[in-house]
Amino acid sequence: MTDFAQAPREDPTAGNPALPQDGFPQGDTASSPAPHLEPGRVRKPLTKSQIKSLRTLAQPLKPLVIIGKNNVTDAVANQVDQTLEGRELVKVQVLGESDVSSAEAAAALADRLHAAVISVMGKRAVLYRRSRRNDIDHIRLGV
Repeated sequence: MTDFAQAPREDPTAGNPALPQDGFPQGDTASSPAPHLEPGRVRKPLTKSQIKSLRTLAQPLKPLVIIGKNNVTDAVANQVDQTLEGRELVKVQVLGESDVSSAEAAAALADRLHAAVISVMGKRAVLYRRSRRNDIDHIRLGV
């Protein structure tokens, strides 16, 4: 029987200037990035407690983006992108005349804009992405 002494593990991201502070480590992605992200960036997954707190913040929000019969277009994606940059959390509503469900629309927008789908309920979905702007109050997520 071998006695293995466990040395304390160091955080590989601590003090590493190559990793950005926004939680987006470098890596390979298959989809095209949003215009403000560098190619090859991968999203860091949110924890359950972070998702829960974002859901709580999103509950009183009104839908700021409406998806109609044209489904997810470039104009809709640009509008969601601008809204995420200004607010970090956006509620999207899919009208009944649309050919896509709210889950499909949220997944398409999240993949296209490198955002996280926080919740999908009925015809509404909530997306989150940390903004790179310094002039707004960022949503503080616990670890």
